[in-house]
Amino acid sequence: MTLVVTQNVKTATFTFNSLISWIAGTMALAIACLVGLFHIHNSDVWWHIAWGDEMLQLKTLFPSAENFYFTPIDPAYLKQLSNTFLGDIGLAFLYRLAGVPGLQLLVLLSLILAGAAVIFFPLRSLLQLEKNWYWGALLLFFLLALGTCQLQMVRNALFSLVFFPLTLALFYWHTHDSKGWKVLFFYPLLFLVWSATHSSYALGVIALFLLYAGLLADRLSHRPCLLSTGPIVVMLIAPCLLLFLSLIYSHQIRVLLAGYFFHGITLLFQALHLEASPASSFLIENNLRPSWENNGIPLSGDFFSTWKVISHPAAWSSLLLSLVAFLLLIVHRPRNKFGMMALLSLTTYFGVSYFRGTGYAAITALFVITSILAEADRIRGKKIVLFFCALACVIGFVGMIAVVSLKKSELFFREKERVFGFGKAAAFEDAPYAFVKTHFLEEPCFTTIVTGSYASFVWKSQKKVFIDGFFAPHPTSLWEEYRAANALEELSFLDSYGIQVAIIENNRSDWQYAFLSDPAWRALAIGIGSTVYAKMNLVGDAPVTILFTLEEVAHLASPTSQRAVAVAYYNSLLGLASRGMQPTADLLINQPEELFETLARYLEPSEQENIRQQPRSMKPILLSP
Repeated sequence: MTLVVTQNVKTATFTFNSLISWIAGTMALAIACLVGLFHIHNSDVWWHIAWGDEMLQLKTLFPSAENFYFTPIDPAYLKQLSNTFLGDIGLAFLYRLAGVPGLQLLVLLSLILAGAAVIFFPLRSLLQLEKNWYWGALLLFFLLALGTCQLQMVRNALFSLVFFPLTLALFYWHTHDSKGWKVLFFYPLLFLVWSATHSSYALGVIALFLLYAGLLADRLSHRPCLLSTGPIVVMLIAPCLLLFLSLIYSHQIRVLLAGYFFHGITLLFQALHLEASPASSFLIENNLRPSWENNGIPLSGDFFSTWKVISHPAAWSSLLLSLVAFLLLIVHRPRNKFGMMALLSLTTYFGVSYFRGTGYAAITALFVITSILAEADRIRGKKIVLFFCALACVIGFVGMIAVVSLKKSELFFREKERVFGFGKAAAFEDAPYAFVKTHFLEEPCFTTIVTGSYASFVWKSQKKVFIDGFFAPHPTSLWEEYRAANALEELSFLDSYGIQVAIIENNRSDWQYAFLSDPAWRALAIGIGSTVYAKMNLVGDAPVTILFTLEEVAHLASPTSQRAVAVAYYNSLLGLASRGMQPTADLLINQPEELFETLARYLEPSEQENIRQQPRSMKPILLSP
């Protein structure tokens, strides 16, 4: 009787644990997919598609930049295209087939393939023996989704989310399978495709070198190794030759190695010896800037260190995974411990120094964790690993539910415009671009990195742009003028290009303020994502055109975007009034009549008072930084 009761208790306990495990695993998978499904909010994808379309149409790998820009072109820009043309063509072809949803589903597919490569491939034997371990694998997959969210943006770097894990998976196959020699046929093909897609293939080459170097060290220290010394030496030479050829073939690789690694060492040195100022303040101005400017490539806004945004899920989840991986390497002695330690150290340092690099740190950490779990029969740290994964999953689950229900993605991701669901950010709404193309087809139009990228895409060479997110085609002097105008709020440099029209995204407060402050410019059309400005001598007292409806504003998924529309509208009114154009401002207020009062609900109470008082304050409303 006692035996039967005991067996029933064990069966009930097993069933309950299994149920909890599968529920946790299902939640982890669902939330991981949710992390990978968000509106397209980065501008890079549009110029990639524009150039890819041009390649498909002209049947050439290197189209002329003059087809896209009316601004000066640096003839050396072709050096940058060698690492992007295949990705550009792929994105353009996918967009033709499936549009925006296709691009977003590509993110989910890439995320699933990455998880399969670094989690499920090493753990396949363990999962066959212990079915309940599936939920642990899915929790690890959730952390992969969080840690790689900077690699999940729709641009050419997205392909690295597949290629880098695949490189590690092929290495695991080669070193853990008696028939792993077949992988030698996949290595050349992988790097040939990767090198024509994104410059991060250099990291894959370095990863292979470190892993095989560690394998050789294990072999020389008389530890178990599947391969003999000869094949390991051969596999060490191959990455060295490939990297050497890359330095000759790829201008971008030379820039990246100099910028990211050598200047990162300088950053750490300054952090240790200069206490008066935070180390992060040196990164852009004193370290990366000279290297990048010498190569004619100005800095993007996201070249900053990870510790500046440590609360971002990509930062804390990657560092948490790296910590667990280091602890497992210290406690256990897996095959190729030296190689794993070297690669983990490199990618963790890369992820700490450079925010976009956090994804590579997460991928390597998970590869190390799953490789150790797969090799050992009994691992004391297994429960600790699962505890950290479960804790992170709970935090992530609560956070995701909160941001989805409150439409406050920035509370969790610390990024404006990162909104869950299908679609694209408001800045990529077509109406302002169609307005400019219709009314000013022959007029040179100023565009920022964001609006220029989308304009290149929607205008399709029928109208050229000032600049876009592709830095390489333009000489350094142009970017210096661009940055100086932004910093000094001085727009006189546009006169030298004959520019009398501009498209500025509504959530870009710096450029918006510059055009609002210049008495020679005024708002001409207000869209849900961008505002069209024009010179006073070009349009005079022409009425302001509203390119959106209140219903469209109400359906915007992000409160940040709703507020940006309201701020653009009210600042346009204030700007017209300050230029002595009160009749034009009154006409804007009265069409439609409910627009003025309805948009006010998206502003702060003090700002509502500012625009309702009579006479109205002339102080512009500034977006939150």
